Amino acid sequence: MSQQNINFTASESEESSSESPVGETQVSILKRPEFFGAYFGAYVREAKAILTNWFRDYCPDYQGNYFEYFMTDNGGCFVVPSWEGKKSVAIPSNFYRGEMSAEAAGITAMLYTLNHVAWHLWARNGNDPLIDLLNQRAEALKAYAGAHEEASAIFRAIY
Repeated sequence: MSQQNINFTASESEESSSESPVGETQVSILKRPEFFGAYFGAYVREAKAILTNWFRDYCPDYQGNYFEYFMTDNGGCFVVPSWEGKKSVAIPSNFYRGEMSAEAAGITAMLYTLNHVAWHLWARNGNDPLIDLLNQRAEALKAYAGAHEEASAIFRAIY
């Protein structure tokens, strides 16, 4: 996994492009304890459980891997489990079956987690301001995912 900027727009020198490349930054070990709280507020435990269960339910080869944490330049976030190569991912509810790299699976799992926590909050209190923030973060992560080399697999897996 490299720390790089991913450009999903036309060249920056083109006048028609008002988009900037969306980059990623790996969260340092000192900032890791703050990561989930920054994105999920008081729902840290719920978000971690949903994320972990996603891997257990949909990645048969998941073995409780260590995660690296990443932030996107546009306000998104994702995790990357510590596995090499591609692993099988199967989501029966939307008939997705394929292989994904650790990064693609982490992006997919985080999109699911953001959505799932937002729905839980809406069911509890449809006026919670965190719902809009979670939806914005999901859209930011989708923008990042759109330029990923495995974008088609990510989007097939979440829809």
